[in-house]
Amino acid sequence: MEEDNHSSSSEEKDDEEVPWYDYLVRRPNDIDIKLRSKDQLPAPTEVFTSTYPKAQRDGKDIKLMLKGYRMGSDQTMVSSGLTEWKATSDVLCNYLLNDDDIKRERTGEFEQKEFRMLELGSGLGKCGLLVHLLLQSNGYMNATILTDGDTNVLRLLQKNISFNTFSDHDNDISCEQLKWGKDEAEEFLSQLEDDGISDYNNQRFDLILGSDLLYTERKNIYLLMNTVAVLLDLGGKFILAHNEEHSIPVEWLKEIAIQKNMFCEVLKQEGQIYLLCFRKLALYKVNSMAERLYDKIAELESKVRTLEVNQAYAEDKILRLDERCTVLRGDDDLPKSILLSLDEDNLASILSFLEPQDFAQMASTCKRFGLRKHAIGTEEEHVSLMKKIAYKIYEGASTGEKEALSLYQAGYSPFFLHNELNRLRKPLKFDQLFGRDIQHVFGDRSIIKPTPRHAGIKAAPHARRTIHAFTAVSDHVMRAGKHYVTFTSSGLDSLDDHLLWFGVVRPLKQFTPDSSFSALFTPFSENWADDLRELQCPEWGDSNIHSCVYRARDGQCKSTDWVFEEGNDDEHEDTLNVTNEAWQGMQMFEGCGKIGLLLDYDEGTLTVYKNDIKLGIMKEGLSGAYCWMVTVGMDWGDAMFTSASKARIKIERGPHPEDYKVPQEKRPRIE
Repeated sequence: MEEDNHSSSSEEKDDEEVPWYDYLVRRPNDIDIKLRSKDQLPAPTEVFTSTYPKAQRDGKDIKLMLKGYRMGSDQTMVSSGLTEWKATSDVLCNYLLNDDDIKRERTGEFEQKEFRMLELGSGLGKCGLLVHLLLQSNGYMNATILTDGDTNVLRLLQKNISFNTFSDHDNDISCEQLKWGKDEAEEFLSQLEDDGISDYNNQRFDLILGSDLLYTERKNIYLLMNTVAVLLDLGGKFILAHNEEHSIPVEWLKEIAIQKNMFCEVLKQEGQIYLLCFRKLALYKVNSMAERLYDKIAELESKVRTLEVNQAYAEDKILRLDERCTVLRGDDDLPKSILLSLDEDNLASILSFLEPQDFAQMASTCKRFGLRKHAIGTEEEHVSLMKKIAYKIYEGASTGEKEALSLYQAGYSPFFLHNELNRLRKPLKFDQLFGRDIQHVFGDRSIIKPTPRHAGIKAAPHARRTIHAFTAVSDHVMRAGKHYVTFTSSGLDSLDDHLLWFGVVRPLKQFTPDSSFSALFTPFSENWADDLRELQCPEWGDSNIHSCVYRARDGQCKSTDWVFEEGNDDEHEDTLNVTNEAWQGMQMFEGCGKIGLLLDYDEGTLTVYKNDIKLGIMKEGLSGAYCWMVTVGMDWGDAMFTSASKARIKIERGPHPEDYKVPQEKRPRIE
């Protein structure tokens, strides 16, 4: 580059034109706009001070004083590098103070070798300046280059370098503009050669640093890794302080690093901040990895051969079982030693392990099990053995289970009762997912999580905030008795920017949302009310409470009948009838923990439990068919996904909590 970037630059050189080019850092539509005026920014308003006690070899402290602007100011809204990103940079700086390659003294055959350090996205220059002063203190001949892509940041960075370097080695540190990408990195090296800074073809950078570099989509990881792959020396390392709060997971970085022949190691983790070290894979390491892969392939091939042998054995066994079944289906050739020798109780014990859907099939195998005579008859001899077993299993159900199935006790087949009892005992699942940004966790249908389409995109401070909501519903339909469920929530440290509702809704198995609104679904959305009301059927009963939820942010009860209230006049549109009510014992839910709901059809009530403690009856007047549901809403800007990507919600069926104790403290009465 044409400018003098060394820290010894005089005030006269500060007045010269800076031939940097603006890049896609601040305004994505401004490409290659030459900035000639040095008066783009007002004087810095803040001085960020960091002191590192006895960090130098002579026992002196290192004190950095970096000029910048307050977080959230107009300047940082334009150029995010004009302020200090303290949390992530502190993790990196504290590690660098004890890095073996930096703190050891240069002696012997290496004393004439230049140690080269490059910082990407330097911002105010905190990490790069610290390493530069540490290298000088430990006797290194070093060349330090601090880089950024934003011209406003580069001007301020140049001043911070001049202000914080007061030694004979000032000419060993410079400030350069660097765009990310393979071609851009190679051009950067060529420019350094042309400027006569050093021979970077034979030795590249021993250490590359970066802190809080990735806020945007996945493709920027490729640009970063391509840059590092070009600039990093074979024996060097790239240390990156990365905050997963920006929704770019570490696994993405590891995956792309491997594609660029680099190995990623996690050096340290503090909360969501990861300290990662990337090294180039030397050829001998690649060969070693290839040998291990060949060994693994040979091991897997051996296992495949074993599985093939087992499969052949299993196929032969199935063939013999098929022949046995053919014999069993015959009326006169039943082996007495197997079936006829077993009494009815023993057969019932064995056959009770079958799934309900297998009972009817078993009844059709032979006369003794039922054959075609398994219809209900008035005389006992007309009732098949399989129906007797199904009814015996149903009779063994608990009182609570029979109450939940009380609507079916008259006139229904024992097979049907057995099947419904089995459904009542199975774990609950989120069978229906409504909304674009939602999925199950590793195939477990009892757990859901948000899946952002905008993951990793950092919102501008002035971005418009919108709600993206999704709803998960269980297919298990409740009609009578008492039903208790728990929702366990994790990963939501705060509900300041999110909504979280737990409750019941009418069965939605026949409901298919319009794709034009597929990104947003809640039972309280005006977009869906007419479609949901059209699902009404006799099993809904007389109650007009079609959805009722516990609102976690403030604890209120939210319900709707999916009916629109007419506006007062032509200027006021019809609005959906939604009721938000306070109730006795109401408490907010902080986001992490357990919420329990008890639906009691005998009383027509919905009761709330928080972390296994009863809060009180939230709603009365419920009847008809309901399913359990949860709604999660995430509040982000036009291009932002927040920490809600860490949220997990699990649904579980529980015993009736009659024995749970109510807290002794006096609750405020709500009039």
